Amino acid sequence: MLQSIIKKHDFLTRFLTTKPDYTAIEQVKRRKNLENYWIPKNELENVWTKQLKLSIFFSHSANFKELDIALDKFPEQESEHRINAVNESICQLEYLINNPVEIKRKIEASFLNAIGLSQDKHTRYFTINEKESFEKDVSLNQESFGISLRKDDNLANKLVVGELLSTGLNEKTELPEENDVVVSIKTEDVELDFNCLSNSEINQKINSEAQKSITLITQDKDGNQKETTINKRELPVISNFLRGYLLNDRSIGYLKINSFYTDLEKPDGLGMANDAAAEIYKLIQSNIKGLIIDLRFNGGGSLKEAVDFAGLFINRGPVSIINTTDQEEPIILKDFNRGAAYSGPLVILVNKYSASASELFTNVMKDYNRGVIVGSTTYGKSTMQVVLPVNEDEPKEGFMKLTTGAFYNIYGKSHNEKGITPDVVLPDGTNTTAYAPSFTQPFEVPDVQAASRIPVNAPLGLDNIISSSTKRTMNNDVFKKMNLQREKFDQLFHKSFDLTLESVFKHYQEITSLISDLEISYTDALFTVEDHESTTEILKYNSIDQEYNEEIKLQLSSDPYVQESIHILTNFNN
Repeated sequence: MLQSIIKKHDFLTRFLTTKPDYTAIEQVKRRKNLENYWIPKNELENVWTKQLKLSIFFSHSANFKELDIALDKFPEQESEHRINAVNESICQLEYLINNPVEIKRKIEASFLNAIGLSQDKHTRYFTINEKESFEKDVSLNQESFGISLRKDDNLANKLVVGELLSTGLNEKTELPEENDVVVSIKTEDVELDFNCLSNSEINQKINSEAQKSITLITQDKDGNQKETTINKRELPVISNFLRGYLLNDRSIGYLKINSFYTDLEKPDGLGMANDAAAEIYKLIQSNIKGLIIDLRFNGGGSLKEAVDFAGLFINRGPVSIINTTDQEEPIILKDFNRGAAYSGPLVILVNKYSASASELFTNVMKDYNRGVIVGSTTYGKSTMQVVLPVNEDEPKEGFMKLTTGAFYNIYGKSHNEKGITPDVVLPDGTNTTAYAPSFTQPFEVPDVQAASRIPVNAPLGLDNIISSSTKRTMNNDVFKKMNLQREKFDQLFHKSFDLTLESVFKHYQEITSLISDLEISYTDALFTVEDHESTTEILKYNSIDQEYNEEIKLQLSSDPYVQESIHILTNFNN
């Protein structure tokens, strides 16, 4: 591996000092299938050169609106683009060359990941920082400094202050301003070096458990510098912060759930289900006539929280069946609480990124005829994982996230690799060209015996609702444009083009035009979004939270999927 790293480093160093031949007749071809894709050693440098030239052309194209000006300016700006294209990679390779221990760790991680992926696509290796990051994603609170850092492409990859992460910070003056340049970062008088790290690696490093206090020297746009010391403290995970809203003149309740987070410190601790119950209760007090639970882009989390959350909407009974490697018979998970916290009309909004615990909850609502499932087919993950140390005596060696079982709907059926099909299917506005090639066989999840004594509700009778939704969707300008844009994106993504500045510039303009055209469609407010009274009172005392809340409401008000969900609930009530 060291020899391969040195070879790539030597190539990049030569590329940095030697201008490539931009007149060579070459093409860029997109591959639909990466499973059998490999590059012979004797072709590596040719492929690397093409990749870098494409990156340089794209970077240059991003700075201009007119092709003639882009062509005219390229000779004088080419060397700067070339430096930016390779410097970061050279930096990372030199770090590895000078730190053989890191190479050893990467080899070990690759080996363990290969073993895991040979079993199923959800078994993988975690470094300590990756494990900590994974756990924070499914936690309500985390120890945090309340900021993120990122490298700014427009400032020659200088480190800048990114988003202010937490609504738990009451005084904005405690922190530097967003987009201030970070001059230095110190922890316990040791200056940290982030030159060769990616944005995710930078934030994992500063937020690792080892860092308890950091001192930032930042510089604002006027050149003024200031030093700020920030102590790590327990703050809410902003992505898991639950808040209900009142839509469409306060007639419809809305609750977005980004993950099924839980209290990892206590097996019976309170998490997402408890917080959601509190928000739903507030919405009910506003006399809502329907409720939207938005699970789009929710990759899952705690199955316990999903089971508890499902119990808020049904009287009592089985909600899922689990089958693990350490038990002889499948176990039926039940909601033992009589009565439902909310029994009114319900829409569950999903897409192809709704997975795992999201799908468990969706299945319960579907099986009990409790709500209308709206959106696109879900991801299709019904396997369960645990995180275990590779070596219990040495945590630094990392962890394995291992698949140990699977869960099923109450009829003993698995949706693994298939997903859950909604009752009302809407156009999929997510990127269809993004794909993750699978190098493993689908994980087999055979069906199990159904639960007994299932007290499901009568069928909802959705024929008229589905018919009305289909008509609205076909006549909806945003959805029509979305379908057209998706077809164009697919064509563009699989389109071959010449590796010249002129051809790349035109390709770049086509992509940005499509994105811009679709973004404009999302700017107009489609319905009203209001806070309930308790939120209004809380926001009086937190300026950062006020700004964050207004951004959420603005985005929500122009969401065509939520608008269609409102229409469905209105039809349901009528």
